[in-house]
Amino acid sequence: MSKKEINTYLYLTVAALAIYLSYDIIIKFLESIGLKTTKAEIITDKKVTETVSAVTKEIKEATKSLTQKHPTMTAAQVKLAYTPTYSNSYYLQLADALYEAFNHLGTNDNIVKSTMSLMKKRLDVLKLIEAYGVRQTYVFGLKDGAASNLIGHLVSEDAVDAANEGLKVNKVYYTF
Repeated sequence: MSKKEINTYLYLTVAALAIYLSYDIIIKFLESIGLKTTKAEIITDKKVTETVSAVTKEIKEATKSLTQKHPTMTAAQVKLAYTPTYSNSYYLQLADALYEAFNHLGTNDNIVKSTMSLMKKRLDVLKLIEAYGVRQTYVFGLKDGAASNLIGHLVSEDAVDAANEGLKVNKVYYTF
């Protein structure tokens, strides 16, 4: 092999390595500014959707339980246990209040606690999670992480303790 051929192979190898490394850097840059979805965000988005679907399924089962006979409960107890405390529009208002508490620099724990203190039973919490759905938070107009459901935002905004304190007010046996 001549020196010219060796130099050509060396240049080709360096060029291939540079292309490979620059591709990785470009992808990571696009992911960091939010123009490309990361693998973690794809997995998280799937989990968020699954959680909302599971909550919706549990609410449907609670609605179905209203029509079934329960051997240990009276009709009034069944209605009390499986009927939401508030209307769907009120749960949506509460979800909007929580979203506003999360959607700024820092989280307003007082709003989280007071909203959760309005929940009187597990079904109320499930209806709130369903009403919240999946939302994207922003800081200074830029996306703040991946879109998430209520549980994800409580965890990412470090507001789990405030939520659990609010639920203890009415002894709701649901913890985040």
